[in-house]
Amino acid sequence: MSKYLLIFLCLFGAFPLYSQEPEEVEITLPPIQAEAEDLLIERLSVDLPQTTLLPPAYDLLLPQPEFVRPAPSDIAFDLPLPGTDADAPLPQSQESVFFSEGIIGLGSMDHMLGDLSLYKVGREPRFSLHFYHTRRDGYQFAEAGSGFFNQQDGIEGRFSFITDPVSAETEGAYRKETEGLQQQGPYDSVSWSLLSGGGSLELSALKPFIFSVGLSARSANALLTAESPLRAEEITLNPVLGASLVFPRFVAKLGADYAYYVRTGPA
Repeated sequence: MSKYLLIFLCLFGAFPLYSQEPEEVEITLPPIQAEAEDLLIERLSVDLPQTTLLPPAYDLLLPQPEFVRPAPSDIAFDLPLPGTDADAPLPQSQESVFFSEGIIGLGSMDHMLGDLSLYKVGREPRFSLHFYHTRRDGYQFAEAGSGFFNQQDGIEGRFSFITDPVSAETEGAYRKETEGLQQQGPYDSVSWSLLSGGGSLELSALKPFIFSVGLSARSANALLTAESPLRAEEITLNPVLGASLVFPRFVAKLGADYAYYVRTGPA
């Protein structure tokens, strides 16, 4: 133990003690190279099996439609029952019904009003008739008959007889209107009148052929009343012929018409 201690002391005494400043130390590092590797992106494609989404199946029991035949006492009208010809005409009422309506009135300025109508429906033939009259006289408190008046008259009628195989219809009308000129010229009043009418006849006995004939006429005139009245009139006639070929899914028609017009009096 003393031997080793002596050697240590000798070595320690051989080196003098002194202070020395540290020297600058250069450290050289090797260059660092940064390398970026290319990233490889691969697109994967996977074929998946095609599937079809089906709605869930429901088993619903719906009631089956049934035809309920009403009792005869529940039927208010004669309607065709199932199984009959749908194109057959509905049965017509065996009774004829007449009804009428009317208005009658009186008012100031000699105002008179009348409107009457008469109708027949149901069993053939059928017709309607309409008559009207209205008059006012004495506008601006003027005396009656001095030209301050207005009057309208008319009658209209219609007649039809529709059967198989012959059908006939006709109608006519007469209308007249008069206006007082209120002492504003050489004429006392002006009136317009129109007479018109027409009719048609159809024959269907030779089915599928149907033949028809018709005629319409009109006469219109204007009149200025004075010591020397002035009148203008025009007349129109229009006859018509027709033929048809009728099938359930096909219809062919052929027609011809003619128009006649004449006018008299000042333009």
